[in-house]
Amino acid sequence: MKNTICIVSLFLLLAFNSGCCAIFAGRKQEVSFNSNPPGAKILDEDGVFYGVTPCTVKYPRKYEFVIFQFENNEPVKISTNQRINWFILLNVPIYGWIIDMAACNGVPYFIDDEIVCELE
Repeated sequence: MKNTICIVSLFLLLAFNSGCCAIFAGRKQEVSFNSNPPGAKILDEDGVFYGVTPCTVKYPRKYEFVIFQFENNEPVKISTNQRINWFILLNVPIYGWIIDMAACNGVPYFIDDEIVCELE
């Protein structure tokens, strides 16, 4: 009985304890988007619309690319330059590296604060 209580308590602690990385950094980051010419639609990799350039929006860190859709042109895919968010190290003692990387859904990264697309 004592072992069952310990196992259930440990499970509840891990299930309901939010990681430090999510608390300090969040899943989205404020990013400025610009294009030349202006007026491009901003889309994520799943095709979700975020605005028209120039604009500043909260963009999810989980995406490696942003898509600029210019009228009458092919979409342009630009890297967000994902970099490791070192706050992730605060979560390792609680969850472990692999579980935390999968659970955070983009939190382990920072992306560029400004992304510019030049149409040639």
